[in-house]
Amino acid sequence: MSGVVLRRGSPSPGESDLDEWLGAAKALARRAGRMQLEGHSGADDGCSKFTIDEKSVVDLVTSVDKACEALIFETLKEKYAHHKFIGEESAAEVELGDDLTWCVDPVDGTSNYVHNFPAFCVSIGLFYEKKPILGVIFDPSKDEMYEAVRGRGAFCNGERLRVDSADTLPKAVVATNFGHTRDEDFVDSQIRGLRRLCDESIRGVRMIGSCCISMALVAKGVLSCYYEANVGGLWDVAAGAIIIEEAGGVIANVRTGAPYTFEAGKQHVCCGNEKIVAQVLRVLRDETNE
Repeated sequence: MSGVVLRRGSPSPGESDLDEWLGAAKALARRAGRMQLEGHSGADDGCSKFTIDEKSVVDLVTSVDKACEALIFETLKEKYAHHKFIGEESAAEVELGDDLTWCVDPVDGTSNYVHNFPAFCVSIGLFYEKKPILGVIFDPSKDEMYEAVRGRGAFCNGERLRVDSADTLPKAVVATNFGHTRDEDFVDSQIRGLRRLCDESIRGVRMIGSCCISMALVAKGVLSCYYEANVGGLWDVAAGAIIIEEAGGVIANVRTGAPYTFEAGKQHVCCGNEKIVAQVLRVLRDETNE
């Protein structure tokens, strides 16, 4: 079915199409993951084998980011020439439409990667009619492949995933990040939100430094919830969203509390098990509305 084109109003992708696309995404995620590990291995004098550019002091891109995205996109474009493509390092300006659209974060958690902190990954999602229909997140440090296809459930290395069952904040571990902005108002708002969660006796707060890893851990039931405003773009949430939903979780807009809609630009996400997401949104929106 290589090169299949589906337009709005066409039948939904068939099972064989989804099988093929999932297999292609998983294979490419593994290849890109190996490239990431190789960037830190076998280098002379323990030095890393990649170059670093600074978009800003806290927003980095490496030669590995670019090489991984080139590998993934070039391979997919050769097989599926009529599909659309959105990536962090290229084609980031493409608007999400109704066509089949691959959305790739070649190295999520680049700052972690630069510092060899083992929380970085490859994320590949596929949209159809502006909704994710499949996604994979590969964590090469742990050799963990998270995957989901709409209607089939979510899995990690073949094991079925379910979000956790925490029903109150004192039973919940929640993740967030400060992200790439150091804008004073944004940082202050984040700190006030954390303060409010602590006032509610939340069991734990974690900052992992990778949106995709955080979402994968929510689907796995390790975290009850993950929230963050001003996340880089669709590539950060494309795969994680469907993996969480197929694991029984929900995803909402952290600023409005509304169900999530996938649009270009910064992402404002709150995801996890339904009860904890509702409580986190209440606490955070109380702070926002003051």
